[in-house]
Amino acid sequence: MNNPTTVTKKEALVRMIAAGATYTAMNETFPGLGTEHVATLVNGANSASDLVTLINSTDLVEVIIIIGCGDRVTGFQTACGNIGQGW
Repeated sequence: MNNPTTVTKKEALVRMIAAGATYTAMNETFPGLGTEHVATLVNGANSASDLVTLINSTDLVEVIIIIGCGDRVTGFQTACGNIGQGW
């Protein structure tokens, strides 16, 4: 989507939990999701294979935005509204 750089699985997980990501197309920075929301993603998967497919087939920034805006994660309200994801 906006970050062509490949990152390691460990770096991707750190970004999802703590560091967040920047959606460059709209110049918006999203915070990390926190452990609670990442745990919900992991525990809600039907299988490890499904989780791997989801994460490998979806841009990291998109995953953070979808979960953050969908779950109304603290700190996401302004950025979600600014890119039209509502609140």
